[in-house]
Amino acid sequence: MTKGQFDRAFDELPPKRREVLLKFLAGETDDAIAQSLYITSTTVRKHIQDICDTFLVDVKSDLPPDKRQHRRPELIALFAKYKPELLPQSPQNGLICGDGNGDSNTVTRWVGRQTLINELIHKLQGNSRILSIVGITGIGKTSLAKQLAKQPQLSQKLPEKEISFFQEDPKFQVVAERILGAELANSPQLQQNTDHLVNAMVNQLKSQPILLILDMIEVILEPDGKSGHQFKDSLFAKFLDRVVLADTMPSRIVLTSQDRPPIMAQGRYPENRFFEQPLRGLSEAEAIALFRQWDVTVESEKAQEYLQRIFAVYEGHPLALSAIAGEVRESPYEGNLESYWGDYGNEIEDAEALKAKTDGDPKDDKPTIDIFSRNLQDLVKTRIENTFNRLRDGYPLACKLLCRGATNRQAAERRAWLFLIGEFPQNEQILAWQTLERRFFLNEEKSPNSLQILYRLHPLMRRVALENLSDLNREVQPSARG
Repeated sequence: MTKGQFDRAFDELPPKRREVLLKFLAGETDDAIAQSLYITSTTVRKHIQDICDTFLVDVKSDLPPDKRQHRRPELIALFAKYKPELLPQSPQNGLICGDGNGDSNTVTRWVGRQTLINELIHKLQGNSRILSIVGITGIGKTSLAKQLAKQPQLSQKLPEKEISFFQEDPKFQVVAERILGAELANSPQLQQNTDHLVNAMVNQLKSQPILLILDMIEVILEPDGKSGHQFKDSLFAKFLDRVVLADTMPSRIVLTSQDRPPIMAQGRYPENRFFEQPLRGLSEAEAIALFRQWDVTVESEKAQEYLQRIFAVYEGHPLALSAIAGEVRESPYEGNLESYWGDYGNEIEDAEALKAKTDGDPKDDKPTIDIFSRNLQDLVKTRIENTFNRLRDGYPLACKLLCRGATNRQAAERRAWLFLIGEFPQNEQILAWQTLERRFFLNEEKSPNSLQILYRLHPLMRRVALENLSDLNREVQPSARG
């Protein structure tokens, strides 16, 4: 849609529909909009569907109107492009962000994790100058960073500056320009002398405190050949080093990454000035709260049972749960989880059966937990597969271990994983294992009968890994040894 078409569509909206649209863009739930406008939630959803039609948002014209699928995130993205002033900077009912791939079409509803937020605020108010939030794609790293920035304990003292390396040019110059502004543009010395540039940035952070969020830094990392990562541009490492080692530093930096940043491995920072927070899935109570924020009814015993089973299959993955909740809210389900289960419950049951399966060859397993849902298909294609391909390009043997490990239907001990690539030298096995650990591909759990730690893949990652198993078995072979 062109800017001219957009402006005409917006100007011609009927008054009531415009009211619904503005409240929707402000982050209000369907129930809240209905209450304030004295209409039903069903009417609100119908208005939003009509608005999607008006703005030509993802309409499948070969379907009747009551069966058309509309994607609210695309409507938000359209307004972010042509009328960003209508979108809130700090929405109360949810965060509009692109967690994990820089895609502003993704809507993340914030729920729970208040205990974790309080703990991280305490860290940032204390000695921790750099907080690194790490975890698998879509787990909520960007949303947590944004939520931290909204907390009054931080926001009143530290104005936020955010740089997303999926949206910005992933070069150190972008960070320098954001911190120094006109000073950099007017100083040939800073432009030509990188050491002076880094010192000027650190001094700026000391004199004018901010909360600097460097989001999705996996884009600016590359394999270091030792199962870890290093910055593609060494100026990033130099800058972060000097921030941590400075005599005083009132500013704070929050990093989000799918990969463990290299600064963690250097181990020479005093007084706990660097802190790493691995992020896991939502709790069951948080999943229920998430579905309610999406106007999904979970009051009946049946609905709660279905949600518990969906939660267990996706292991609390917030983006996967949000994708399902968003579909349940739309026509024809209108927020009724039991109706949704009637269409797709068999897919969840198949996933449960596969998880408990003990017979047959695990290589022949065909997990389908993303196939029945268009939103989940998008998640796997744009998130999980991209993450998998980065591992494949950077660490082929680790990727082969990941694929072979996907044949484990149950969690297995470390030596059982290493046995899967036993034809390779031991040092290469260990590097491959450490790579999976440092990139947070492995979920840990304790053996029910002992204190032993067991490891397994998230179901969404297992699906992609099994698909690529035969290719990796063929592509990655031990080097010929005399």
